[in-house]
Amino acid sequence: MPVKKISATQREGSLVDFLRSFTSRLCPPLEITNWSRVRESNRQSQCGRVYQVGTMRNVFCLLDIFRSFRIRQHLKQGSVAAFRKQKAIAHILGTLDDKIDLNRQMNATLEGMAQALFKSWFVDSDLVIDHALAAGNPISDELATRAEVRKKVLGERSSSCVSSSKGRAGALPLPDLRFPAALQFTEELRWVPEGWEVKPLSEAIQINPSVKLNKGTVAQFADMKALPTSGYAIDGVIEKEYLGGAKFHNDNVLFARITPCLENGKTGIADFLSTPEDIRFGSTEFIVLRGKGDLTLPYGACLARDETFRLHCKQSMVGSSGRQRVQNACFDSFHVATPIEPCILESFDNVTTPMFRKSSEHGKACAALTRLRDTLLPKLISGELRIGEAEQLTKEVLA
Repeated sequence: MPVKKISATQREGSLVDFLRSFTSRLCPPLEITNWSRVRESNRQSQCGRVYQVGTMRNVFCLLDIFRSFRIRQHLKQGSVAAFRKQKAIAHILGTLDDKIDLNRQMNATLEGMAQALFKSWFVDSDLVIDHALAAGNPISDELATRAEVRKKVLGERSSSCVSSSKGRAGALPLPDLRFPAALQFTEELRWVPEGWEVKPLSEAIQINPSVKLNKGTVAQFADMKALPTSGYAIDGVIEKEYLGGAKFHNDNVLFARITPCLENGKTGIADFLSTPEDIRFGSTEFIVLRGKGDLTLPYGACLARDETFRLHCKQSMVGSSGRQRVQNACFDSFHVATPIEPCILESFDNVTTPMFRKSSEHGKACAALTRLRDTLLPKLISGELRIGEAEQLTKEVLA
């Protein structure tokens, strides 16, 4: 059967059409009306750009990668089968990207649930207001708006319970977490749950705890770019000789102290250490938060993402424009209210710890899938790895 020949113009158009199809698998469909500019960018582009999913750079970076591995040589042979091979490669890599995106979406949901629970219990005192409303206790005018919101929530929950209890012995009541049924006024935080202890954050948790790591020791290192702006997964850890920097253990929260990294949300959880005793280090611009007593990792992680806390840190920054930093004294002036009854913090920990554990697993899986994707691409294009072998490997990884 004769092989269909493709002209130079058709080859260029086929490559662009392939890229358009490929990028639609990696990110939401791109609205590009002038694809001739993409062709021109291919002629002028240089290799070595970083592959980033979710931006217009996909098109240009993929063109660089394809050119660097001489993918056009396949098209120059005029083989339709060669073009089909590229579509098969796109499908394999797109499958991996779909799984990466799914993991990230699940992480966003899990972390959002933990954050919402933290805000409800320890910032807005929702359950305390609920109990006060149920007991008929007075609520300050300052909290009147919040009380009205909680009345609606309780009304909807009551209707739902009545509806769901039909045909059964009865709806299950909310568990008694021993939240108080009244609020008290404090100078530091104004209205807080009655009986709760108000203290500076520097007393409630450990800030930059002392950790010993001898200079010259080779250990894992996380720089500022390794911290995410959303979520908590730290990526891009390397090994280097320790000469200085923030030292930390597993399950410590790393928090950027310098502008604009703080404003951008740079925060992560150190979950890549082998044992709890292992010591790693990072940028000198990290602040390390570690749990203390009943205030464990979930509390510190949620606090680090809390808008009120981050705003306080921003307002406390000092230094010249463009190089402002959060000072440790900032945590002496930020107060938190913590319950006396340990069962409340234990309940919060029991609910949120599995969420953070699952989020950590997803984050590590995303890093592994990204490495696999970036390894498969050059091997598939060069012919070192066959399409069938890559498909089987992808199935095994995603199983």
